Amino acid sequence: MTFHRSLSATLVRLLLLLGPLGQLGPLEAVARADRAQEPATPAGSARGLIKSPYTGRGKLSSLSAGPLVKIIGHDHVSATQYKDLRLAIQALLERYPAESHYFIGTGRDPAPIIAALENLGGREVAMNFPASNIVMGGNITPALLDAYFTRLIPDAKMRKDILGGRRTLVLLDQSTSGKTPYSLAPYFQAYFDQIGSPAKMIKLAFANTRTNFRPGVQYISTKHFRDVARYLYPPYEGVVSQYPRHVLGRDPISRLVERKAYTSYKAAVLTRMQQDGELDDFLHEHASAAMAPQTEAQKAARLRAKEDLQAKRMRQAETLPRTLKRELDGLISGLSSLPSSTRTSAYLSENARSLNEWLDKALVRREELGELNPELKAEGANPLVTMFMDKLETAVSTNKIRVRDYRNLMGHAFSVGKMNEAMLTSLRERFEGSPTFRRLVTKETGYFRNVQWERQMPDTERTSEHFNRFVQKLPAAARKEIANNG
Repeated sequence: MTFHRSLSATLVRLLLLLGPLGQLGPLEAVARADRAQEPATPAGSARGLIKSPYTGRGKLSSLSAGPLVKIIGHDHVSATQYKDLRLAIQALLERYPAESHYFIGTGRDPAPIIAALENLGGREVAMNFPASNIVMGGNITPALLDAYFTRLIPDAKMRKDILGGRRTLVLLDQSTSGKTPYSLAPYFQAYFDQIGSPAKMIKLAFANTRTNFRPGVQYISTKHFRDVARYLYPPYEGVVSQYPRHVLGRDPISRLVERKAYTSYKAAVLTRMQQDGELDDFLHEHASAAMAPQTEAQKAARLRAKEDLQAKRMRQAETLPRTLKRELDGLISGLSSLPSSTRTSAYLSENARSLNEWLDKALVRREELGELNPELKAEGANPLVTMFMDKLETAVSTNKIRVRDYRNLMGHAFSVGKMNEAMLTSLRERFEGSPTFRRLVTKETGYFRNVQWERQMPDTERTSEHFNRFVQKLPAAARKEIANNG
């Protein structure tokens, strides 16, 4: 049966080479013939697109946990940064398998994601497409896009395969709205119509929330890989991007030259991938990767490594509350005191930013390890949030953070805590026992109720709701004072 299907597909392709198929364009004709003759790709089959870079042979990574490369003064590809990138790639490939999808990074922000995908399959799997300041109604013609695709995919056969409709094109971004894929898609559609391609598109964005998303844009939450939410800004945007900022229809295509920073970043990510047994496991199990089969010795070594890792994670789950307290104490004690005269327009000082990043990562660790410890899972995030609030009082009283930092970080803690009765009682006790917190709540009520968060603060749409619930639990005199100041 397989032989006859293969022979049939070959004959159809030969006929296409000899003459047109009806009134269809050449790309559409080939694609439709392929779909008619080829069976659906079964899950787990190999098409040779994804190749695992793993070279660790079952051993745990010997790489430093610190950054592997410094780019324009910024440290990149630490173990933590890489883990978030890998989790994002896995989420992407689970939803959109590479054998049936092709990934196009729109603009500069998704460059780290595309770099990782290129390490798995090169230009046959993914590419960056310049799309800075893209708007609808611009001077972007099918002829212009043809010139860009020809430049970015110079191999004509590969270009025909990518644009011919066999795989759905995923226009992806790291975004707060999905604006770039949304705006770019109509130009791509006009180009595909002109060349006779039946290519389908999916508009996709990695984001903290989809509150302000453009219609039709799909969404992957960055809740479990928060560093990916930072790709919108330095030290990523404009730092590790493949190309300089490039406006279609305005900037000459000759300026589209790959930056050395992207090459360095991609190489550092590859180094991590080569030691990443978890990624290799995922690719074997989920990504339809074409790889050499594992030997029995390799399988046994991998199983031992998995068992060791599971045992280690169980120990980490048991000791996590003590570990997090020790980490936070060490972090705050290691911060330099800020002069009382410090004045800056920055939303968060450097000290406060490090505390904010610690909280985000600690919340993810607690959630992950909670799956291994029922008691930890039942507690939820509130014990961590309460401890963080306690330590913020210490930090502001010792000039490690500014009063403004204290306000902003407390706001973030409000947004991620669960406002159950225990938390509301704890906050009321804090209000009654901490002059600093009482001043914050009574003097800054307008801030909490009408908060306009900046980029450092994810998942903040709940702040106002949680704050109002808390205020309702306060004595009448306190509520009156807050109302007067609000």
